[in-house]
Amino acid sequence: MKNHFSTSPDYVKWAFFIVFLFLFFATQVNADPIDETYYKTFYIMTLGGFNTNPNDLTNSLYSYRQRMLSQNGGAMPKNLKIGFSGGAWFLLHTENNYYNYIYDNTELGRQMINSQKSNLPIGFNVNGMPWGDTADQSVDILHNYLEKYNDGEFLQKDQNGNIRKSSLPQNPYTNEQAGTFSPYLEMQLSLSRNAQIIQNYVGRNNRMATGMLNWYREHHPDLLVFATMSSEYAQNAAANDEYCDYSNSAKQEFRDWLSGSGLYAGQGQYSSLTDFNNAFGFSYSSWDDVEPPTSIDWTSGSYWQKWNDFRIIMVNNMEQAQITWTVEAGWSPDRTYGHQIPFNPATTSEHERKYASPWTTTFVLNGANGITTYGSRTWDTTIFNAMYANDKIWGIFEYNPLSSSVSQNLSALNSVWNSKGHVVCPYAWYGQPTYQIFGTAFESALQQFISDHSADSYTGLKFYETAPDSRNIIWPMSDSDSIESSSGLSSIYYTNGYMAATINSADPTISLELDESSHYLVSDDYCAGSFRMYIENPPAGTGKIEWRDSGGSSYSINFTPKQGWNIYKIHLLDDPNWREKDIDEIKFYPGANIANKIKIDWINFTANHYWNFDSSDETYNPQNLSNLTFAAGSISGIDTSGDGYFYLATDKNNAADRAYIDAEKRKVIRFKMTSSANASAQFYWWTRTGGPFWDSIPIQSGTHSYELNLSNNFNWSGKIKIFRIDPVNVANANFSLEYLTVSPELTTPQITAPDTVVNSPLPAFTWTKPIEPSAPDITYSLQVATDFEFSNVVYSRSGLINCTNAYNENIIPDGLFWWRVRSESSNGKVSPWTAPLSMFIRVWDFSRAEDISSTHAMGTPSVTNGIWKAAVTNGDPYAFFHTGSSGINADLYKKFYTRVRMTPPSGGNETFQFYYFPTIGGFFATTKSVPRDGQWHIVKLDFSSDPNWTGYIRYFRIDPGHGANLTLEIDNAYFMPENTIDISILNTNLDQGIINVAYNQQLLSTGTVGITSWSLISGTLQSGLVFNIDGTITGTPTEPGTKILTFEIEDELARSTTKRLSLEIIPEPVLFIIYYLSFMIYYCTKRSVN
Repeated sequence: MKNHFSTSPDYVKWAFFIVFLFLFFATQVNADPIDETYYKTFYIMTLGGFNTNPNDLTNSLYSYRQRMLSQNGGAMPKNLKIGFSGGAWFLLHTENNYYNYIYDNTELGRQMINSQKSNLPIGFNVNGMPWGDTADQSVDILHNYLEKYNDGEFLQKDQNGNIRKSSLPQNPYTNEQAGTFSPYLEMQLSLSRNAQIIQNYVGRNNRMATGMLNWYREHHPDLLVFATMSSEYAQNAAANDEYCDYSNSAKQEFRDWLSGSGLYAGQGQYSSLTDFNNAFGFSYSSWDDVEPPTSIDWTSGSYWQKWNDFRIIMVNNMEQAQITWTVEAGWSPDRTYGHQIPFNPATTSEHERKYASPWTTTFVLNGANGITTYGSRTWDTTIFNAMYANDKIWGIFEYNPLSSSVSQNLSALNSVWNSKGHVVCPYAWYGQPTYQIFGTAFESALQQFISDHSADSYTGLKFYETAPDSRNIIWPMSDSDSIESSSGLSSIYYTNGYMAATINSADPTISLELDESSHYLVSDDYCAGSFRMYIENPPAGTGKIEWRDSGGSSYSINFTPKQGWNIYKIHLLDDPNWREKDIDEIKFYPGANIANKIKIDWINFTANHYWNFDSSDETYNPQNLSNLTFAAGSISGIDTSGDGYFYLATDKNNAADRAYIDAEKRKVIRFKMTSSANASAQFYWWTRTGGPFWDSIPIQSGTHSYELNLSNNFNWSGKIKIFRIDPVNVANANFSLEYLTVSPELTTPQITAPDTVVNSPLPAFTWTKPIEPSAPDITYSLQVATDFEFSNVVYSRSGLINCTNAYNENIIPDGLFWWRVRSESSNGKVSPWTAPLSMFIRVWDFSRAEDISSTHAMGTPSVTNGIWKAAVTNGDPYAFFHTGSSGINADLYKKFYTRVRMTPPSGGNETFQFYYFPTIGGFFATTKSVPRDGQWHIVKLDFSSDPNWTGYIRYFRIDPGHGANLTLEIDNAYFMPENTIDISILNTNLDQGIINVAYNQQLLSTGTVGITSWSLISGTLQSGLVFNIDGTITGTPTEPGTKILTFEIEDELARSTTKRLSLEIIPEPVLFIIYYLSFMIYYCTKRSVN
């Protein structure tokens, strides 16, 4: 094309260019977010080793996007999005033993940055086992630790007792060998739930990874699409093509399953051991003696068939467990998928049977179905239809027809589309010889498929079949399609997925895109609005969200803009002016002053559970109702018996697998209804564990809006799977119900800093304040626990006014904790808790040699009685503190303390250097002069005014002086939040005491951490008094007079301060009067004599 244009006249070039522009813009349709919600969109999310290097024409996400959309004029279709898939390897990407193998989210964060830069959506394969290992068993990661635990106790074993091929060493400490899937599949961990160590670690790290992903999704709802669980859980046939799992854990679980013990209490396969023996001709005397079969026998009803059934159950249980952990970590069940090899349940292939993973193992509760398909299975509609029949949200998370025919690849893709698949993840973009998509017929087919369906809508789901998150509407602000118009802004441009502009008037405005010609935005469908915005300089104005209803009236809610990047959350439904509106215009006022620069990343409206009654599909099983009609967005009818009712539709045959109502989060029912009589509306519900339960609200004749708060109904809890309304309960009464929603009482705060490792005795918890229009007096409750379920809360604060709090108890925390926060109002309303996030807290107290991770030019260190000690060996000594992989949050922790001593004394000072290395690159240093006198000194660094101390600090090191024969000792080291105050003694004086009268005085302090101890370091108390280590002076003084005393307080971090105070003890009052009178008589007598 370049050569053609270079030899053509200019008018030819312009003609081609004009035709291109016409065709391009003629096919552009502005992005109305109501039409592009998650449940209406098909996703192609390719796997590959992508980057954001614009010069890389193979693995660059920019090149990938251009190539995939090449037949669509470069435009992203409305209901077919292309993106890419990343990995969250929660047993491979971990800290080492020092931090107890917690999940390291560094790689996850890198991939999210790639998504932001390329403005392409991303999904994550949350891989633990079996995919997520290293061949080198010396690498200190969680997967290797679990493989070697108790000499391989929890590894899968085949029927011969081997953990890998019989020709290889059976020692789990031996490196895994090269093979087709090395290093992933040679040794595999048992899937048995009786392998409690495995379950605990896998569940913990899965929650950490998906909890972090949930935090990222809250910060980038326009980008992060889905999470699919560990690829292809199955029994380990890949290692040696044998049947597994015969580990002790699996065998004991098999016995429990047969007998109805342990995890299967009350669910046994046999009522007694006798029945079991009779079924198979055994003579076991105890369930403990039962062994699984090793001889293959596929005869119907055989003992081998029973064992195979159990193996499949183990696989499905593991898949279900990971789905449950992920949803508990905050993920929507609609975006949480399984990921299984879809072997046919009726297969007779011995190789397939060894895996024990028919496609039914991906059928899960609280999540969606997910599979892997290659070759002929990529167009196997038998599999696809089975997926859709079980659950209407399903996807394929590794996909490649492996065909050299474009038409065959295209036919395979259309098979997925026609079977209502929701997500497909082609594998792999570039660099995998067998599977490479780049430059192949499969790439051509993908390009054609995108072009063919660019104007199509995805129709696999109805809104009521989805969880509320799937209905959220998002203006991504990544291009001009998100806005209809703007004013008061200049230099508008779009980059890295956000809109940027400079404000040039006092009232800048952005009108958001809405296709009001085809529909309104129904206000009651959405409970909250949020957005992410950056303001360069401190703003001086007030921002607002403004909406106009179909009648032309406008309303708004104000917010206070803040400098930098911030997320703002507004409880829209809390404002009566938001409710019951058909909205045709939404305007955004950023509120910053003239010449200020702004960036807007996205604007999001959070959906309720809602039923608008536009069609009969939204209800089912009406009873005792006549003339039931759906018209003009209402359901109308006549109660024929005084007990008329209908059920509100959900997903999966109305059993609410995914579209359940989370009663812990959503407690307020709102509806608008017209009734011909005074009556009572009743609501009935069934949870996963019981029901029916019910509550009611009085109904007045005429048209009225109603609100029923179920927060005080004890039975409104758990997951509501069936929901029924009895509208009027009066015989022959007419009713017309316009809408019904279920929403939270208050909006959940937004956690700002999800720090996974904190090296501070005062770990800080921070969040943002949601805007509650009718409840401005919001306070917060904070909980910190040692477990995800919060059964062991170790720190709890309520009534917090500020959006930050630092843990400060008598015991300095150490280890893994989980934390959460919620909003509360003075009238008793509460928001849902934030999804729990993990935090590993560790102060370098040198009870462990690993507090220092590495040294240079220093001798072998020793640790004794909490003191680290090493000698300098040459001219460039330094020691790295053991920081977490995600780094130190420099925006929160700006003060550093350490207590050091240098020997032998030299009589002078040594210049210490402290180097820090931000995660974005580079390094910086600060210096401190420390006396080399053989005494302990606390070194304090304050980075508050250091412009480079920002973001996250990956490494932090201490470079002691270079003096000869220098030995460095470190007692402790730690960071403190910026607003930490130094230790001080608060008392300005001591209470006066009276001789022979009991005395009690408490000294008070502030700024201390952990356990404190007091001492009297100079002066002596009056006789009869003692000074106690808790800072109290007690006793009965027996001598009068004034004493000058110096007190010292020291906290658990060896920080201390002193203060001088005076203590006066006066005589008893009667004696004092006698003394006084005697003195006056003496004085007067003396004067008269003189």
